[in-house]
Amino acid sequence: MESQLKKCFYLLSLCFVFIGIHVLAYSAVDDYQEKLNKLVRLSGLEDTINSIPDQIAAQARQRIINSEQPDIDRNTARLIITSFSQKRARAIALKYLMILTEEESIDELLNWYKTKLGRRISAAEVKFNDPTEQEKFFLYTQRINTNPPSTGRIMLIQRLEGTTNTTEKTLSILKILIERMTKSFAEFEPSQPSISEEKIDKMVQEQITMLESVFKNQITYSLLYIYRDFTDDEMEQYINFLNTKAGQRYGVLTSKVTGLIMVDVFNQASPKLFEYAKGKRPSRTPHK
Repeated sequence: MESQLKKCFYLLSLCFVFIGIHVLAYSAVDDYQEKLNKLVRLSGLEDTINSIPDQIAAQARQRIINSEQPDIDRNTARLIITSFSQKRARAIALKYLMILTEEESIDELLNWYKTKLGRRISAAEVKFNDPTEQEKFFLYTQRINTNPPSTGRIMLIQRLEGTTNTTEKTLSILKILIERMTKSFAEFEPSQPSISEEKIDKMVQEQITMLESVFKNQITYSLLYIYRDFTDDEMEQYINFLNTKAGQRYGVLTSKVTGLIMVDVFNQASPKLFEYAKGKRPSRTPHK
């Protein structure tokens, strides 16, 4: 069981590598719902959700080029893509935001995303989700490895990452999913010898530790690329917005929405991933 579980850990890790860090990245009920719909559109959350299958496919193609286990990468990406539903993901986002977002915050967020800078930043973040950007991003990372940005620029981007807590939030979601996967694996394999809680905790922590530096570097490179055309002053304005009560609240909520969507994807994909981890050919159930 332990070796199969480790393989599942690896597959789940690939889920996050394929999806990437694009999760960075707000009256009457009808009027409130319309404001939420508008916020989801203007903030880029809708485009990010809709682009997830294409992101996974693009990341998989890039990874397979130098992969030591291309078949595993290819099949894992396929299983995730067929388990993802844009309709379900959007419904999850709207339901959660509808319950927990204050209308006052929504008005403040809408005002920001209607500004020229807000629209430009949202457009840049959405553009990064386009699979065609991945090759440009790869070339950019190669360039800055030999010709890095100024120390001041790097520190500014690190402040942005610290404001959004992207790495911490991503690893937190991953930890929840790994723990959830462990319990699910026991249900799928009741005949296998059980693993002690201590052993499971150790395996989970090993995965988190291994991925932490990977995500941290990937996020830093990604933020440098996304905001490369924005001045330091514009980035300061963006950071100031993110530090407002509304900006912080929306960041927390969208992070939780991302977690809920990932749990939904995992619930749909886990039977297929477990079958694949055991060496069986998983069934192909198209997503709705």
